Amino acid sequence: MTPGRRRLALTPFYQTATNGMESAAKPAPGHGVDDNLSWLPVVRVRVPPPIWRAALSEGTIVTANPPSSQPRGARARSFPAFAALVPWRTWIHDRTLRTWQVILFLSLVTVPSAASVVFQSNPGDYHTFAWAFAVYFAGAWLLLLWVIIRPANLTWKMGAQVAVLALLLEAPLAIWLETELGATSSNILGSVLTIGIPEEFAKVLPVAALALYFSRSDSWRLLTPRDYLFLGAISGLVFGSAEAVHYFTLYAQQAIDIIGGPQTISVDQAVSLFEGSTLQAVWRFVNDAITHACWAGISGYFVGLAMRYPRFRFGLMLFGLALTSLLHGLNDLQGINGNILWIGVTMVSVLLFLAYAQSGQVIEDHVSAQAAAAQPPTAPSRWPSWASGAAPPPAPPAPAGAPPAPPWPDAWPPQGAPPPPPAGAPPAPPWPDATRSRRQADTNGASGSTGWVRRE
Repeated sequence: MTPGRRRLALTPFYQTATNGMESAAKPAPGHGVDDNLSWLPVVRVRVPPPIWRAALSEGTIVTANPPSSQPRGARARSFPAFAALVPWRTWIHDRTLRTWQVILFLSLVTVPSAASVVFQSNPGDYHTFAWAFAVYFAGAWLLLLWVIIRPANLTWKMGAQVAVLALLLEAPLAIWLETELGATSSNILGSVLTIGIPEEFAKVLPVAALALYFSRSDSWRLLTPRDYLFLGAISGLVFGSAEAVHYFTLYAQQAIDIIGGPQTISVDQAVSLFEGSTLQAVWRFVNDAITHACWAGISGYFVGLAMRYPRFRFGLMLFGLALTSLLHGLNDLQGINGNILWIGVTMVSVLLFLAYAQSGQVIEDHVSAQAAAAQPPTAPSRWPSWASGAAPPPAPPAPAGAPPAPPWPDAWPPQGAPPPPPAGAPPAPPWPDATRSRRQADTNGASGSTGWVRRE
């Protein structure tokens, strides 16, 4: 190898490449390099292994860090530390692990075990056990609905306000209304008027009341109909959970009466009734909450439309209440509830809920156009448009044969003598002296007086 021949220093493909210049260490003997080669700063580049091995065998490459020159123990890595595999310090400070979605998911996993422990310690308190399972299924549905709807402007505080108000008002109000109206499901009119309207009104009331109360709040004014749909779903989940607990208590009492009462029926009949009551209670825990959430979500969507377009506020709220009351009345109607038609009503309710959640923007655009068309014409202003800074309108053309209008002065007050008066006009007063008027104004300003300059 001639001493004056230039050589390229390269780094193997599997070594870290650098963009800067660095002094290469002299390679170990046996890599095609003579001792008289002058070592200069080189740039490490990435070369595929086949090309690397071929060039190295010909002695045309100088290796900055040959693989065989590194100690064998330097390339061996020890097993990762426990803190690296279980970074609990990072998890403690990670805010994404403290969101309400994570807390809800953790609760869904641990609630069944906690409820079992509580029920074993107090087996007679089945009412608390029922509420635990009702909250469990409501939380599961809430997490799924949030994934589907993705409300953009809601906060956990808004949802908590709706949930607390729903717990306090919905069940007592619905029971009182149904008792006063004489709830019946024997016919479609009675089912809608005495069951559908009372319960749907009780569910939409917390959402509408909070929306009206916070109508001037900036955070509530940002809510869209899609956000209100999610708030309505929260209200429906609370109502459905309370209803499931009510029926579970009723079915549990029936089962106790069958087991502990007089043996007027056979054992097989008692077991069959007990199993039927248990299955009804279990299915109500699963189904009641989400069904009521879909109906209340639809009503909440129209509350959102009503808050955004106050001109149609009463009509939009009334339409949403009428639509969900009809669906609810059909769901509870004798002859439909418990057969194939009942499944159809449930499917229609769920599909309507999803349609409003995913494609509600079409309805909002139509309502917006109707509201714009229904606005009265704007009253004419008492001031001309050019008084606010706009360009004045062009002057009307002069009639034929009229003398040309005098030019408008370039400055005010005008300089020089006034224009001559027309023939036959009375003599005009003397034109003010601009220099004297300006001097008088300076004098008034220096003395602190205000007002117009008096003409002399």
